[in-house]
Amino acid sequence: MPQFLFLPLLFFLFLVDIALGLSFPITQEARHQHLTKRGSELDVINVRDRFYNVNISLGGANFTLGLDTGSSDLWVSGLVPNTSIVHKNASLSYNGGIVSGWTGTSHSPSSLVTDDVRTGIINTAELRLDNITIQDQAYLNADTVRNPIGGADGLFGVGPSSISAIQNQFSSKSSTGDTVLSRIFSENTSLENYFSIALSRSSGAESPGNLLQDDGIGKFTIGEVIPRFEDILKSPQLPVISDQYGSQHWETLLDLNGIIGPDGQRINTSTRINKPQGGAQDRLRVTFDTGYTIPQASFESSSCIGKNEGITSAASERGSRCNICWAHWDNFWTIPCDYELNISFVFAEQVFSIAPLDLTQQGLDSDRKLICAARFQQMNSELIQDQGFGALDVIFGMAFLRNVYLLVHVGTFVKGAAQKTPAYIQLLSTVDRDIAHTDFVNARLNGTDTTASQPALLGQNQTLHSPPIPSSSVPIASAGQPNNGVSEYIPVLPSLTFVIFLGGFYGIFSLGLLL
Repeated sequence: MPQFLFLPLLFFLFLVDIALGLSFPITQEARHQHLTKRGSELDVINVRDRFYNVNISLGGANFTLGLDTGSSDLWVSGLVPNTSIVHKNASLSYNGGIVSGWTGTSHSPSSLVTDDVRTGIINTAELRLDNITIQDQAYLNADTVRNPIGGADGLFGVGPSSISAIQNQFSSKSSTGDTVLSRIFSENTSLENYFSIALSRSSGAESPGNLLQDDGIGKFTIGEVIPRFEDILKSPQLPVISDQYGSQHWETLLDLNGIIGPDGQRINTSTRINKPQGGAQDRLRVTFDTGYTIPQASFESSSCIGKNEGITSAASERGSRCNICWAHWDNFWTIPCDYELNISFVFAEQVFSIAPLDLTQQGLDSDRKLICAARFQQMNSELIQDQGFGALDVIFGMAFLRNVYLLVHVGTFVKGAAQKTPAYIQLLSTVDRDIAHTDFVNARLNGTDTTASQPALLGQNQTLHSPPIPSSSVPIASAGQPNNGVSEYIPVLPSLTFVIFLGGFYGIFSLGLLL
């Protein structure tokens, strides 16, 4: 949940199109190839299922940026030629750090350096997104970037306009600081006011040598849908609810008890938001964020953990550490890597299954032994009541979004949109459960299907409770929540997020969902 004042720090960007709509194929890192473009499209690079980047042109220079539905601003690091200076001061907060700068001077901007900070200046330059050109697009030119992640030079947000820190620096009557989406829809009035995203899956994201079945090329589109997914237009329209705390995102409601466990039974759910608005107490408030590698969800500090020997194990002591691919995590639950779990989520009575490989993350423990941690991560309960964070129970990140095709009609949540239709979200499942199962068998069971003999799961009445975990147990580079913006890719403040990975049946769902 970032913003200039509270912007998410991550690096990712994407883009847009004109009357016919602009589409961007999302290619996979393993494919080192360039596809012949048809119409307006831009290749997007999938970095091992952890980052989704796109190349754009700003001021005549090329940049690789991250795709982020959880923020609304454009920022880059590097020299941008042909830039115009806007005479405005600005401050950015990225996961607790402040990015300070101003325009209208040749002097270096001052900055307040905390944790992981970006300093920069708000400028404008010509933005080219394949066959669409936006003159004088406002952006932050960050002059200091430490540890760029995923090969990205910056971030392009396509969230609601209200969380744009750049836009908020200008008068509501001015278009100077408008977001990219605002400029696109206001200047191309014949466009349908929606964008869509289908994230690709990297065949190399699992252990080396396990070649998984590709699920095709993903895309980001504006004003059109991917031809093979046209049925999404027939999907139920999920209303985008207004965030009662004012930190708006593309958020909607999960169905009542809208989580289906491995036994096919629904799990009781209840929101943790105080005095929830725009929905009943028993429905979870969820948002969709392409900037989160690992989905997050709220749950009570005493979470139900399905504890069956041979099915789940835990880092038994606080302070136990694990080097899961890119971050050190403390105090987490593990799941045997060869245990296949199947869970689904329900929206408008439509069931969306999650591929088993998207439920766990392989990594090495402190003894260099291979383990698997749950990919759905718990959210700090205090954070859920933080009004700057937003009224959210669940953040569905990449691990969820690889299993659906997402369409967001921006409605009036994007400034300047010509169509005043109320904003809504549509989802279409992209999971073939047979292929997902085969991928799991190939990746985790060396091609031999032994899932029929895996131990049975325990019922909720047999579960144990997880003790509260200190806030210092935050992974170094996991998704944290600053105010106004949901995103990952940058270190977080220890006080912001608990990190416990839950294993087993109720463990993986306890993520605040077993309330």
